[in-house]
Amino acid sequence: MLRQKRVFILAGALYSVLVISVSVHWARIAEMADRASVSRALFYTLVAVGYFIFLTFHALQSSIRIMSYEMEAGTATLLKAAPLSSISFVFQKLLTPLAIEWLIFIGSLPFLSLVFILGGVPPDEFFYQIANLAIWLNTVILIGLFVGSRGADTLKTTRTAWAL
Repeated sequence: MLRQKRVFILAGALYSVLVISVSVHWARIAEMADRASVSRALFYTLVAVGYFIFLTFHALQSSIRIMSYEMEAGTATLLKAAPLSSISFVFQKLLTPLAIEWLIFIGSLPFLSLVFILGGVPPDEFFYQIANLAIWLNTVILIGLFVGSRGADTLKTTRTAWAL
């Protein structure tokens, strides 16, 4: 799952958006008298555009695909006969997209370090936004797993999940 083409495309698009965002805000730093306001604008651009849009899209897609692919490939019946508890199976399927999303997030930490270098965002607000992002991604992944486990067709389950 980690070496799929989609993950590399998402990471490349996310980091491209982050580089463009940092470049635009860095060019505006001469116009703005306050570095803290540039830092704040950069932080909220990274959180809104980079994380909530890109990571939400990828988390939902990967969690839907990981469940519905089992049914499309015909391996769902084999998994029912496996000596795994259903909670263990769901936890393993939950951990995969969650680990990928957090790896992509950790890769963006150099961009977030600019926020602390420029100042303007207190650490408690930063950790509040990270906790908000964690809750949001967990919710999106759980919705994707729930919807993906209910249908056998990936396209139909994707439409249903996006409708939710």
